[in-house]
Amino acid sequence: MSQQTCSCADRNCFHGGCACFTNEGVCSKDCKCRAKCKNILGNEKTITKQFAEYNQAAAAQPASDQAAAQPQPKPLPELEPGSARQPCHCASSKCQNFYCRCVRANLPCFERCDCKDCGNTKTHEEKLQDLGIKVEDLASGSTVMTRGKAQAAKESAVGCKCQTECASRCGCVRRNIKCTSKCKCQVCGNDDGSRFPANKSKAGSGGQGGTRSSSRAVEPAGKRPKHG
Repeated sequence: MSQQTCSCADRNCFHGGCACFTNEGVCSKDCKCRAKCKNILGNEKTITKQFAEYNQAAAAQPASDQAAAQPQPKPLPELEPGSARQPCHCASSKCQNFYCRCVRANLPCFERCDCKDCGNTKTHEEKLQDLGIKVEDLASGSTVMTRGKAQAAKESAVGCKCQTECASRCGCVRRNIKCTSKCKCQVCGNDDGSRFPANKSKAGSGGQGGTRSSSRAVEPAGKRPKHG
C-alpha cells in the first residue's frame, strides 16, 4: 500500500485531490482526514468502484484541462533595464581600454558603474557618427572600415598629429586632403598653406611636391649639416 498521507476536508477522499486515493492507496492513521473517510481497509469494493469511475472521468477530460490541472511553474520576475549587465569599476583607465567590461561589450558605461573620470559615455552609434560613418551604411554592407581607415577618418575630423612629414601613414594623406590649421603635425609635407605659408609659395603646380622638398631642407635638431 501507498505511504502517502492526506488531509482532506469535507470529502470522503474519493477525489483527485486526495494523495492516498490517486496513488491507489488507502488512508491510514497518519492521515488528517476531517470527514468520514471511506478510503480505508475493509472498504475495498467501494474503493475499487470509485477508482474506476475516477480513471474514466480523467480519460474523458480534454488534454488542455488536464494540463491546466497540473501545477504550473511560476514565471520569473522581469529584469529591470540594465540589471542584467555587470557594472565596471575602472579606477585609472577612464574606461578607455579592454580591461573595462563595458568597452568589451561595446556599450557605454551606465549609472551602476563606479568608474572614475569615465570616457566611455557614447553609444556605438555616436562613436560611428564621430568617425563620419552612417549606421545604415554598415547595415547594408556598403561601408567596410579597417583600423587604418577608422583612424584616418578620426584624424580628418580633429586634424592629424604626425611627428614626421605627413607621409603615407598620415590620416589627411590617406583621406586625400591637405593638412589644415586643425592639424598639429610638427614638420608637414602636406600643408595647404594655412600653417606653413612659406611652403605654399614654394609649392609647384603639383602642390605636394613643393611642400615635401621644403620640409626636407629642415635639419633635424642636434645634427650638424653635411658639407660637400
